Amino acid sequence: MSKTSGYRQLWWRLSRAAGRYIGRGWLALLVLLLYAPILVVMLASLDSGPDVGPAAFLNVPPQDLTLRWYAAISPRMWQAVVFSLQLATMVAVAALLLGVPAALGIARSTPRLYALLISYCRVPLQIPFVVTGVAFLQCYYALASLTGMQLAGSMPGLFIAHLFVATPYVISAVTISVGASVVRLEEAASALGASYLRVLWRVTLPLALPGMFAGGLYAFLVSFTDVTVAVLLGGPGRTTFPVAIMNAIDGELDPSVPAVATVVFLSSMVLMIMLQRMVGLQNVLASARTGH
Repeated sequence: MSKTSGYRQLWWRLSRAAGRYIGRGWLALLVLLLYAPILVVMLASLDSGPDVGPAAFLNVPPQDLTLRWYAAISPRMWQAVVFSLQLATMVAVAALLLGVPAALGIARSTPRLYALLISYCRVPLQIPFVVTGVAFLQCYYALASLTGMQLAGSMPGLFIAHLFVATPYVISAVTISVGASVVRLEEAASALGASYLRVLWRVTLPLALPGMFAGGLYAFLVSFTDVTVAVLLGGPGRTTFPVAIMNAIDGELDPSVPAVATVVFLSSMVLMIMLQRMVGLQNVLASARTGH
């Protein structure tokens, strides 16, 4: 082997090793940027902090470890968490019931009609949440003056508004998941003698399942994390968790806020891991890519 060939191999190995370390360093930096704020909140929840009136100065890193703020979480905050979970679950389920059939219908349309329908269904995503909240509030006031039905400040009113902003995520995710090949695959399965229900169970749903999972998750998160619409349309006993957090840090920081935020974050991480294991998302994605 010549010296030139040896130098080339050495250079290739060094370049590969350098690229690998640069990639790992970049990934570590990205993870740090994404999770550093959450880590700060988690560390702050463990600091005892000197009391100053109803608030406390929390240090990061904590100087004196304690769990006192976890025990100090008010029942109203837990009620807000439960209410947000109930609302977000209802919104996600309803968005799937509305969005999946719509997405399958859009996927079966002609290319020109497909572009028109998908653009129309994505319009709510382009509207700022404050505009959506004000629009629904005015509609509810008009409906109340005509029929006497009070939707503003009620659970149904908040549910309808969240469903409006969450359903486009389901439609977009499922439409991308099934793709334009769904019609050809369904026709091929029917030509081979499969019944309509068998085609739906063995062809359509496996193609749509990754999009259903992603769309339902987005719908849940949009509802659970919304502040603007919930502030405008919520009412007494209808306070969502983000609104309760905003009220708790208005003026002075309630020291129990980092504690309840840590509990919600860790619970969400555990739930996500459990859902991925239960659904088998990686296997579903692999089967969808291969068409089996």
